Amino acid sequence: MKSRILTLAVLFVAFAVGTTQAQQTSDVSVSANVLTTFDFTEFGGDDGVVDFDEVIPGSSPNLEPQDLGSSIDVGPAATLALLQMTGPNIEITIAHDENLTLNSSLGPSASDLLYTPVIFGAQDETDQSSSTQIVQGGYTVTLQDNNYFLWVGGTLEAPGGGEIPATAGGSYSGEFNITVDIN
Repeated sequence: MKSRILTLAVLFVAFAVGTTQAQQTSDVSVSANVLTTFDFTEFGGDDGVVDFDEVIPGSSPNLEPQDLGSSIDVGPAATLALLQMTGPNIEITIAHDENLTLNSSLGPSASDLLYTPVIFGAQDETDQSSSTQIVQGGYTVTLQDNNYFLWVGGTLEAPGGGEIPATAGGSYSGEFNITVDIN
């Protein structure tokens, strides 16, 4: 009888040990990248146009973004482009093309002009006179109060530099890029 009880006890212990299971856990990381709502638009309708108005040959027009009144050799109806960026208080980097060759409406036999953008930016649309120049290689800023404004002007000259040649009559147009990256 003792051997039976001992055998049953051994079998019970062996069965209990054999049926136990080890438990292991693992951590799982969860992540998401929610894109920020961000807009880059012309401010106030069609203010995305830089217009030197009427310029004369032999001049070197400069459309001054910080103070339109201090511009030289531009027509009386000259305008700056005014652009607005809106979004949460995020850090952005603004960059732009170095220059742009403007083609004449008179065709390929006419002179081209070289446009070099000059861009200034500020947090508020009323801060134009105290705005900061946006350099071509990139300028990093944090949007505050969900806004940042750009005033775009620039200079016009002959493709090799210098004054607009006497042969440069006609209308000129073109487009250049301003890039905004969310950091």
